[in-house]
Amino acid sequence: MAKATAVEVDNHQNPYGYRSYQCALLGLIPPLGVLFGLSGLILGVFGFRWARKTKGKPGIGYSVVAMVAGFIELIFQSIGLVIIVTAK
Repeated sequence: MAKATAVEVDNHQNPYGYRSYQCALLGLIPPLGVLFGLSGLILGVFGFRWARKTKGKPGIGYSVVAMVAGFIELIFQSIGLVIIVTAK
């Protein structure tokens, strides 16, 4: 008799979603926020679109978190960069 096992879900099936999440996390480092925040936002959109087309929507959570975090990082880090550059 075969044992019933839990189905393992690979959260890394959506490469765009997972990479966008990693970029969003790296964007929390202040000097890297503008660059990685923007890339996290762009890759998050790609990952979200890819997950919507794929059955089971793998990695859609990574994509949504990366889009939100990337947008927030991009805005605040850009404001901080402008303040630093214009300060005399």
